[in-house]
Amino acid sequence: MRIFLVEDDKELNKVVTNTLTSLGFNVTSYSDGNVAANELSGAYDIFFIDLHLPNVDGLHLIQEIRKQNIDAPIFVISGDSSINSIEKAYEIGCQDYIKKPFDVKELVIKINKAFHNTSHIIQLAKNHEYNLFTEELFAKGQPVLLTKKEKDLLHILVKNIGSSVSNERIESYVWGTSMENGYVRQLVSKLRKKLPKNLIKNHTASGYYIDHYKK
Repeated sequence: MRIFLVEDDKELNKVVTNTLTSLGFNVTSYSDGNVAANELSGAYDIFFIDLHLPNVDGLHLIQEIRKQNIDAPIFVISGDSSINSIEKAYEIGCQDYIKKPFDVKELVIKINKAFHNTSHIIQLAKNHEYNLFTEELFAKGQPVLLTKKEKDLLHILVKNIGSSVSNERIESYVWGTSMENGYVRQLVSKLRKKLPKNLIKNHTASGYYIDHYKK
């Protein structure tokens, strides 16, 4: 799971990053609002954002995330208890508010809650399940071995199940940059060989998608 963290308190940033990384999360952290704004993308599963940041504040970052149609959960972490700031954060798209000081375990609880609320075990086909939290694919109860890029591709498709994911979003999530024509198609082809036939579908114009499973 990829986490985008913006916290200008460098010591707190380090503690949060190290703790979440030790628990198996992939954390990208920033301490400057402007730098973070330039790195926003749909490549992340969850955002933790401080409100008071150098150069660009947290409210602006939340607005930019939603402007890019990124629907990942956003959690505000801040010592600002002003009702106006809290109200504004919720209005523009944050999911929850974590007041400083806090125990890092609270962040883990929030992550678990966010993904369990959406049901973290996704039935993809009769004998195939996907754990959205651990990013694991199972066939008849047995784990399916995936390469790192196959795993990333499957995750973004399942995370957006029922909706098309464009080539551009896939490129950003899997490679972190734009790729030459054919790379996404080749990766989809490889992943399809490890999944039930026709599970991954494609729209010529809008990208690839996985439908909700119907018994």
